[in-house]
Amino acid sequence: MKKKVNIQHDEGVLVLQGNVKEAVLYANELPIQYTWFAETGSTWRYHIARNLPPHTIKENKANQELVRAGIKSTNDFYEIVNYYKQFLGRGEYEFGYYRLHKHHAWINIPKDETYQSFHYYGGCPDIIPTQNNIDEELVNMYAEQIRDGLKPVLVVLHNEGSHIEFILDGHHKFLAYNKLKMEPYAVIITKLGETNMNAAEALELVHRMNCSNPGFIKIIKEQKEYNTDYLRMDPGKTYVEID
Repeated sequence: MKKKVNIQHDEGVLVLQGNVKEAVLYANELPIQYTWFAETGSTWRYHIARNLPPHTIKENKANQELVRAGIKSTNDFYEIVNYYKQFLGRGEYEFGYYRLHKHHAWINIPKDETYQSFHYYGGCPDIIPTQNNIDEELVNMYAEQIRDGLKPVLVVLHNEGSHIEFILDGHHKFLAYNKLKMEPYAVIITKLGETNMNAAEALELVHRMNCSNPGFIKIIKEQKEYNTDYLRMDPGKTYVEID
């Protein structure tokens, strides 16, 4: 299942910019996460993040029940598309229904709204939470429902061709699938096209996110124009489309 959506207004609270190498996620014009790849002998990922402010994506009882129970028809898929597109910024997007490969790694981000910077090996697909306040009882509840045959759905956002994937909804669902060593089901929102920042723009963003780590600044200055197109996502190795 797939559907393209062209948003031509600026009312959406979530804006994603970037390309294969880097991604910047904004909420209400505030940068929430900036992550990018660099080559330091192996592929390394640099990351600045804070928790998504509460209620950025407003909960809706009907939609929450739908993503909990799983997609059973094209109409279910379109209802999810219509709900989440209201939160997206201007641009062209493709929504698709997929089964993620279970090798996605969870990235720990701060549990509060304070920026933190960190770096780690980036040579494998990661999935990045936008909030990190996890309720283990809720994880166990979803795990039990999955054992009973439900296929609850994550909602994931990324740039076209990029392994940098943000969970917009479904953090507990992802951890439940992971606990059972099962492949998660997800609606993946792909931001089509790409945007690029030069080194000066990237350094300004890093400063705005309260990062003064000299290693991060050095990497940006040295590798901003470094070719990392080899990191382009191979969908067949990352997720499988569901008709």
